[in-house]
Amino acid sequence: MEIYLLRHGEAYSKARTDEERELTPAGVADTESVILQFLQRMAERNSTPAKVRVLVSPLRRAQQTAALVAKHFAESSSFKQTVFETCELITPAGQCEQVLEYLQSLFTAMVCRPNAIEEGEDSPRGLLHNGLSDNSAIMLVSHNPFLSEIMNMLVSESGRMHRGLSTSELASIDCTIPAPGVGTLRYILSPGG
Repeated sequence: MEIYLLRHGEAYSKARTDEERELTPAGVADTESVILQFLQRMAERNSTPAKVRVLVSPLRRAQQTAALVAKHFAESSSFKQTVFETCELITPAGQCEQVLEYLQSLFTAMVCRPNAIEEGEDSPRGLLHNGLSDNSAIMLVSHNPFLSEIMNMLVSESGRMHRGLSTSELASIDCTIPAPGVGTLRYILSPGG
């Protein structure tokens, strides 16, 4: 399973509230640049996930970033099974442990359970084997410090900070299950990169 972490684009620093901050024109352009790089990478490697669940912070700048993702995914013939969901857990102050629990439940629903009826609920093949070979992904569209913290937690059991995500950056993490220290950071896409 792939987990993609996309930090929102550059946002205006002034607004009535932090929740209402909007993307700047540069934030829109940078985000579109990264999304297009991502789509090109998927096409070149013929590795588009069959199912993608996109979880989006309720804050306006993340919602605007997700709208750009939705627009470009809709224009791509590859992303037909994509579901977008606003998720209150992934705000800047999101708690990684709580989010990992939620991601594990999504993982079970998306990956392990589709064959449970065919294979039998208790069948190892139905619950695990097909789950690990299934081509599903989860994308989080959110903020720092949360995204950098969860990225580091997924790829390092200690959760020690190795790298943060800048605005409009997208990290790809390969993992068998969303849990601390089991992921491998495959790449990070940056604007103009």
